[in-house]
Amino acid sequence: MRTAHDYQAFRKVIVHNEVTQCLVCDQATEFAYRSDRNLFFLNGGQHVFYDVRRCTDKKCRSPKPGFYPQALSMGVLVHHQYGLDVLARIGSKRVQQSQTFAQIADELREGFGLQISVREVQYLFEVYLAMLSTPIEKDPVRLGRLKDQGRIVLSIDAAQPEMDGDALWLIRDQISGEPLRAWTCRSINAEGIAQEIRQVQLLGIPIKGVISDGQNIIIQAVAKELPEVPHQLCQFHFLKDFAKPVTQEDRELHRGLKERVGRGLRAFERASQAAAKNGGSGAAGTKIPAPATVVGPVATAAGTGAGPAHGVSHKQHRVTLAAPLDEGEAKLVAQLCELARAILKTPGRPPLQAPGLQAHEDLKRLLDALEEGLAKKRGRAEPS
Repeated sequence: MRTAHDYQAFRKVIVHNEVTQCLVCDQATEFAYRSDRNLFFLNGGQHVFYDVRRCTDKKCRSPKPGFYPQALSMGVLVHHQYGLDVLARIGSKRVQQSQTFAQIADELREGFGLQISVREVQYLFEVYLAMLSTPIEKDPVRLGRLKDQGRIVLSIDAAQPEMDGDALWLIRDQISGEPLRAWTCRSINAEGIAQEIRQVQLLGIPIKGVISDGQNIIIQAVAKELPEVPHQLCQFHFLKDFAKPVTQEDRELHRGLKERVGRGLRAFERASQAAAKNGGSGAAGTKIPAPATVVGPVATAAGTGAGPAHGVSHKQHRVTLAAPLDEGEAKLVAQLCELARAILKTPGRPPLQAPGLQAHEDLKRLLDALEEGLAKKRGRAEPS
């Protein structure tokens, strides 16, 4: 029985379709439909949302049902769910280490969390062998379709699942998705890639563009062999690589906010519940927690003499919370804790959205509003 996939942990990615002109006849394209697909990589799954566009010329020989976003096929074969890194690892384990399909499937499940069957591993290995052993110049049917298409846009990509293992390189046509050249190697230079590009040029089909990531050896090879052809860096790869340091720092900030601020709120949540139950913070049996000081993303316990006796002090990002005085303040503190916890769960989609920074700013606005509200309630312009 097939095991159902768990897509809850997949990272959601929105890919915009930049194909506004038909890649076959240069006519304008129009929106066709919106779709999504789940992709499996060694470093986690992605739930990708994208638009498909089609040529407005009904007589055009453009591919059906239309044009997909260029970034959608980077790192994965057309009509496949598993990334090139998965194919490369399966091929390496099978060819170089002679592992069985069952052993490879177990390693992918246990080591990388991939929900994959033994039969799927065997099928992907067959795809791996087909790419390496069937160059397009030896397949007249595929080559004929490309010649009828009249032009190609090259996509150059590679996957190396192990640092000391072989990398799987792939050059394909972005319009049709057809693999043109595929090879494995442990290391390669610009001349090696240029040689493969020359083999594609021998097909005699005009090359109208190149898409790749920002590796220097690819840029050098394309500049040498295709100096007049536009070369675009993949927007998805560019943003992901450019934002890696920022994304890591933001992740640490978000984690710190959740751990420290969240932990500091628990005492006041319990105090507000006790105060509401007993009619105020001074009621018998109510344990008043020591004030907690929040400085930026850090929350630390402070002595009873630190800060004001009650309420909030916000100065230079320093906030001191104390137990509520009455039932009204208890309800306010409960609402504060509920809002703060919702802020700490702020979702984000790096690199374009930074959940850590967003949560930090939202918490600051919440504390500013709370300070202003308490000052008005107690008849003071500013808290002491």
